[in-house]
Amino acid sequence: MNEGKAIGARSSTVDKTEELLALINNNIQTLNTTNELLFIIFNQEVFMNKEKVACVRNSLVDKMKELLASADNTIQKLKITDDKFADPCDRAAVEASKDIELNCRSKEWHLLLDIKETILRIDHGLYGMCDHCGRPISQKRLRAAPMSKLCVECQQKIETAHKKSRHRHSSASRISYNHA
Repeated sequence: MNEGKAIGARSSTVDKTEELLALINNNIQTLNTTNELLFIIFNQEVFMNKEKVACVRNSLVDKMKELLASADNTIQKLKITDDKFADPCDRAAVEASKDIELNCRSKEWHLLLDIKETILRIDHGLYGMCDHCGRPISQKRLRAAPMSKLCVECQQKIETAHKKSRHRHSSASRISYNHA
């Protein structure tokens, strides 16, 4: 009897998997034709609707405006120069301060590019899809990091490969060529 239950459970699981795949295929067609659903989370049948995506887009646009205003403010600060310094140390301090400011703006510029890319992904209906495998990115991940381009699994694979390659490079530099 237990064999019959196990076989029945397996066929039930296969049937559910086939139903889920059919649901996914139908929703992908819907995504391509009406852009109504922006992504599907496989295990939970949860959908991200236009309102949630619009909210994410609006917050990204607001952040982009904030970064642009900050960049304009920095430009104005850097244009104001005082060529009169009491000694070289004062000049060095001002130059170091400008250098720090420019480094911060550089990081913000990269963030601005990521925001623009995410907005384009939203506009093209690709938001929430993994760039590497094409599977949906979980809502939990998107809530935590709205500009995510990779699902958790692909991100972990890439990070693991990066750590391994970094480890190989660091261990290669420790090889001693001193032969007695």
